Amino acid sequence: MTAEINLQHLFLLPLPVTAPGLNARLGGLIIKRCDGMLNALGKAEFAGMKLPEHLLPSPVYLLKQDLNPQLFKRGMSEYELYAHVQELLAPAHVLPVVFGYKYLFYLNAAAMRCFKEPDLFFKKDVLDLKVALQAARLFGSLQERRLPAEALSSLHAAAEVLGFKGPDGLLSRADALPFVLQFLRTHDLPILQFCLKGRTERLRRLEQSLKNGSLVVYCDGTEFAAARCTDLKEDQAELVCCTRDYSVKRIKLDLSAPVLIAPQGVLTLPRQEHLGFDLNKAAALLSDAALAQEPPEDQRRPLLRELFMGKLSAKEQELFHDIGSRNPQLLPPAPLWAGEFFKELYFLYQADNFQASLVDSELNAYRLLCRRHLARHLPLYLKETQTAASLLDEDDVKGQELFLQIVRFPETL
Repeated sequence: MTAEINLQHLFLLPLPVTAPGLNARLGGLIIKRCDGMLNALGKAEFAGMKLPEHLLPSPVYLLKQDLNPQLFKRGMSEYELYAHVQELLAPAHVLPVVFGYKYLFYLNAAAMRCFKEPDLFFKKDVLDLKVALQAARLFGSLQERRLPAEALSSLHAAAEVLGFKGPDGLLSRADALPFVLQFLRTHDLPILQFCLKGRTERLRRLEQSLKNGSLVVYCDGTEFAAARCTDLKEDQAELVCCTRDYSVKRIKLDLSAPVLIAPQGVLTLPRQEHLGFDLNKAAALLSDAALAQEPPEDQRRPLLRELFMGKLSAKEQELFHDIGSRNPQLLPPAPLWAGEFFKELYFLYQADNFQASLVDSELNAYRLLCRRHLARHLPLYLKETQTAASLLDEDDVKGQELFLQIVRFPETL
């Protein structure tokens, strides 16, 4: 990763408003810049996105993050938000830092909706503080505190248990990120430095595992496993993993994901005893899995790009790349031979991001599509508000007020 001399930390706090997947949406990001010594470079920024008129956010995601849905009725288009993040990440001396890479990778879905390859983080290493804290809990300073895994489940929970006391407010949430990074610098510098080696180190360890069958330690911020690499391509790897409860499964790993892939030597005998994890037993189970006729539980879900491109014909994939290289406001009509998925993707790309370029007939078609989508999604939204209601504390007045805003949101569209 970037050398620390001229280093700038770009702390990113994504605000997911839907579940993961091809339709994953961010309501925006909170952005804070700091220099190599973690001194703030200006004020934190809320880069908000205006949600498309055909989309309803998730009530549960809004409530859990204390987000008023009215916040996302204005802001940048998805195209503008992606371009803004792309510009922020462009300088070589910028290191993006997050807590939980899953939500940052929602930008990959945004890229494909904007007819771009989802390679933003394949070119740029990311530091995931959640992964580093998990390693510190398993192998470092947090080991002695015997923290439950739930203590690191969210940025708020992790920062609070480490002693962070910050003001309330959307922009203030970004202050917890440099606080956690400073904690790791002070208490777990070797672990942090290992995480900072990034994709190059992950790839090296996986290549060794594939070549000689050696085990690696896998941490993704939530799960810990002993693993062996069984296949390695340019952008992905396949692993067979033995988890803490000795279940064996196969997973597919996006090589741009900032997981920790460490040598099995980090699992010293004292650490194995502390973790209640027998490495020899795990190795035997992984060997049995390799020899067994029946494969272990297979969780090799297709990566996002595979899912997306699987919906396009070869001819549509070619057109996808051509559209991405053109001026987005001067695009020709979709070809008649294109499938319905491609046609709607293409139309929404233009209508969601460049509505001023639509002619009257296209604008009317867009409004009709929005009404149709909202009518289909409204019952699901209302059903999810019932789930959100179960998360409320009856004494939380602020939460009750937010919940009412969420329930009434569809009426404002």
